[in-house]
Amino acid sequence: MELKKITIDELLQKAENKDAEAQWQLAKCYQLGIGVEENEKEALKWMRRSAEQGYAQAQGELGVYYFKGFGVKKDPEKGIGWIRKAAEQGYAKAQNSLAICYFSGLGVKEDDEEAVRWLQKSADQGYPIAQCGLGECYIKGIGVNKDEAEGIKWLQKSADQGNHNAQRQLGGCYLDGTGVNKNEEEAIAWFRKAAEQGDDYSQCQLGRCYLFGIGVKKDEKEAVKWLKISADQGFKYAFYGLGLCYEEGWGVDQDYKEAVKMFREGVEKGCPVSMTELGFCYLSGRGVEVDEMEGMRLLRKAAELGGESAQYYLKQLSDYWNKTSSSDH
Repeated sequence: MELKKITIDELLQKAENKDAEAQWQLAKCYQLGIGVEENEKEALKWMRRSAEQGYAQAQGELGVYYFKGFGVKKDPEKGIGWIRKAAEQGYAKAQNSLAICYFSGLGVKEDDEEAVRWLQKSADQGYPIAQCGLGECYIKGIGVNKDEAEGIKWLQKSADQGNHNAQRQLGGCYLDGTGVNKNEEEAIAWFRKAAEQGDDYSQCQLGRCYLFGIGVKKDEKEAVKWLKISADQGFKYAFYGLGLCYEEGWGVDQDYKEAVKMFREGVEKGCPVSMTELGFCYLSGRGVEVDEMEGMRLLRKAAELGGESAQYYLKQLSDYWNKTSSSDH
């Protein structure tokens, strides 16, 4: 404890002597409660002093403070000003933040090409979040000419640094054959890396792949394990997957009531396929009492959200009634 006190005292002395790096470090100590009690006001004071002396990291974070209203009045224009100062000094994290602002029109006019320009600067310095974003831009053709191979190159760079978003996207590319030769085993390898880092989408995909034997040997119990892990994080499609497992008895004892419970969780999170399945449960009385009005309401809602099965069922139903009505005349 004494060593920490001496270190903070020394840091404070340097900060008071206008050492910009020490001011930044002291700001982080107050922000995180390292060696001192957390104090947002003190953190902001020292961050501002460091930023005003041109210390890039302090400028970048002060910009975020203004964007989010941490300890200051929310002011996107001031936020952009500080982030730009940091970015122009070559601070990769700020360059990525500035790119995000241009993509979303936060504090600046929306401009995908300008966003990609800053993303490229950040990615060229090895910042993995920017590399992932740049890869996605090339694959989708956002702000640049579409170039899937170039997109894969940047996703790979980011994924190799452990970025779970890039690992997840690479998994999807190998699964679909986007920019690479389709390779389900390679897709599984990347989904697993992302899933083990807590990526809920990848956990759900891994569960689906085990459920249907995509790129791995079919293993329903392993599928349920990963779907549960994903659902525990609130991923809406994982609830749909678990609902199917309980409905069909895949990897668990068949339990229609538990299936309904899972579908309902998915519905509450806005999952159209869960709405469709829950709608069919109400129409058939599977796991719930028959309620045709509720069933149709859910199917219509699912169809509005793009649920293809619900759209197909409603079209078939409509066609049937139209034919019946015509034959009656």
